[in-house]
This record gives sequence, C-alpha cells and structure tokens, in this order.
Amino acid sequence: MRQPIRVSISVPYDLRPAAEADDVSKSINYGTLSKCVLASVVEVEDHAPPASAAATARQRQFRSLEQLSGHIFATCFAAFPEIERMTLDVVKPRALPYADGVRVLSSRARDGSRLASERFSIQRLACNVLVGLNPCEREDKQLVYFDVDVSTTHHHHPPSSSSSPVHSQDQPQTLGEDDAFDFRGLAKDIRQVRASRSPQDPCAPG
Repeated sequence: MRQPIRVSISVPYDLRPAAEADDVSKSINYGTLSKCVLASVVEVEDHAPPASAAATARQRQFRSLEQLSGHIFATCFAAFPEIERMTLDVVKPRALPYADGVRVLSSRARDGSRLASERFSIQRLACNVLVGLNPCEREDKQLVYFDVDVSTTHHHHPPSSSSSPVHSQDQPQTLGEDDAFDFRGLAKDIRQVRASRSPQDPCAPG
C-alpha cells in the first residue's frame, strides 16, 4: 500500500543574478523540481501493445527511506546540472505505531559524497513511565513524549575520475537495505527502559 511521505528539498544557490535581472529563469524553478521528483517515483510501463491506450504507470517501491533519499538525490542532480549540492529532509509519518513519524536528514554533493553526518530522528515517541520526585507521582504511569535524534557517520568515497558519476534517472544512486537505520529497534529499546533504582529513591531515573 502507498504511504504518505513528506520531502523537503534545500538547494544552496546564488539568487543574485535572478534578483538583479528580475529573471526567474536564472534561478532554480521549484515547480519543475517538484514535478521532476514526483514523476520519478512513478515507473512507466512502456511495453504496452501499439493498438492499446497510452502506457500505464505504476508506483515505484522503495525498501527504506535511505533508498528513497538516494533516488531523489540522483533524480535532482540529473535534471538540474546547476545543482552542485543539496539537502533532503524525508519524513515518514506512519512508520511507528507509538510515534508521530521517523525522519532522515542527509546532505550530498554531486559526486555522491556526504557533506555531513546523516541524522535519523524519531518524532514524539510516546511512552508510559513512572517519573517524578514526589512519591505521589510514582503511583501511576504518565505519558511522556521523546524526540530522539541520532547522527551516524558513513565512510563514503566519491567516485574516481575514471568512472563517470551517476547522472541518469534510469540508474538512480540508491542505498541498499543493509544501510537502513533500525528505527523500530531503537523505539522498542527506549519503550522498554525500566528504572534501575528503587521508586522510593528521589534520584532514581524515571
């Protein structure tokens, strides 16, 4: 089943030529960029019989947010030669039953190199815990929300000069399933945390 995904695209770009000439053609057309990304996640079936109607289209499938991000990076770099680097913020609202969503934030250069450590977030993870300094606060569990943000470092080497970088939408640069961050495992670990000290201890962790 299709799932809702929110994608924010940030492109560093010099806007002064477009501003000085009052000419939007010297800027990045965000409408074209948006349409290009949306079209790239639809896979066209071009082997329909000639007598039939127009070729049908089906939705591409992605095994992880990392793979989707890699596909969008490759699509944007291929469609816009003037883009040298960009940042993607990809959010999946329905990824976990006890959280508002999960998020992958990454920045790439045209040659495929990462410009910063990738960040993985769980938004508003709900947990029922005993927490508080007063004994009355430790009689019943209370609903607490966590925003979890994790940074990871990947050792990635850009392609050598002898090999051409990926600039074709037919061959998007994607990450494998093994590179996907385990959001579910982290959320499960956090929700299973228990205080290691006695509830009567006012300094006991909650």
